[in-house]
Amino acid sequence: MFTNYQQHFTPEQIAKRLYDGFELNALSVVDFSAGAGNLLAPALKRWPNADTYAIEIDHTLQSRLTKALPASKIIIGSAYSSDTLRKSKLRKESVDLVVGNPPFQKELITDYLWEIIAPIYDSPRKERLTIPAVFLHLCLAHKYLREDGFASFIVPKNFLHGLTYQHLRSQLEHEFAVLSVESLAETTFSNADVKTYHVLLQKKRNTKLDFGKALRLRQSETNHRRTATTLELKISDFSPSIVRGKLSSRHGRQGLAVHTSHLPVEPGPITIKKLKNSFTSEKPLSYAKKNDILISRVGSRSLGRLALVKAGTAPITDCVLRLRFENLTEIEIHRVFARMKEADIRGQALNLSTGSCAAYLTVDQLLSITI
Repeated sequence: MFTNYQQHFTPEQIAKRLYDGFELNALSVVDFSAGAGNLLAPALKRWPNADTYAIEIDHTLQSRLTKALPASKIIIGSAYSSDTLRKSKLRKESVDLVVGNPPFQKELITDYLWEIIAPIYDSPRKERLTIPAVFLHLCLAHKYLREDGFASFIVPKNFLHGLTYQHLRSQLEHEFAVLSVESLAETTFSNADVKTYHVLLQKKRNTKLDFGKALRLRQSETNHRRTATTLELKISDFSPSIVRGKLSSRHGRQGLAVHTSHLPVEPGPITIKKLKNSFTSEKPLSYAKKNDILISRVGSRSLGRLALVKAGTAPITDCVLRLRFENLTEIEIHRVFARMKEADIRGQALNLSTGSCAAYLTVDQLLSITI
């Protein structure tokens, strides 16, 4: 459902899950981008005597908010405005819980917004003209949450994994402790076409948060209503045999071997079609076959590309690493690949890679990647 602000309202079943994973007798709950009130509605049911604050920029939603949140204080205006926040009469470090599904966009840094982010963002203002709304909302949460208060947010994948936001994530590491990161189903915001996560944070001094490790306590598939506890593992924990291809990139371009260009930009399965080659023996070549996982090991543009071989067999070039799991069943291999898809292999590979002219990934570096 859209308004003139192009909002994507949180489904009711997802909104309820923002209140899982912590014990709290909340006295005050805030949503700085309340939308239709879906995120605050569960708070009213859970803590009927709590003070709830719904701040929303879209005035056309006021009557809808009033109906959905009859006991809440509703403030129409931008959470990025000092006038709006004054109307709310919120006090610094007084709120127990902040919930939110911030806009997946960037905001121009005004003087007032700089006052909000400056306590966390330690770089000169001239270095940035805009700031992601997610970071801005977390700064607002930090400003108004009491110590040990909770922030329960829906965030886009690129904020958790993207190299562009690595510096911003580091700014948050001393302010919040992560309690859980939950992968939401691809269809949660189908119109937005953005992969999203639910993150549960707790405001705390002198703690360390690594947002880049975005598989933590739970992963879920919303359409199956299934939640499973997962541990943080490295690729080495699954004991794969890893080999590097023998043929040159020229053979790949000529269609004689699987090359980085054959691996999908987004991780996924591939079927190796019969290549026009005359190679009949795997020795001394390195071949890929069904249930092998292939990863591009070189090139800043293609480094970290990931594929699971669904069918077919062919030699690989020396730009590709082959992972083979002889000790795992086919189902287990697919589960490992699913974890690798979620773990931003490309981002980790770029961080670990070496080389001055062209980035490349060694076998040892690949084994150390967290999934």
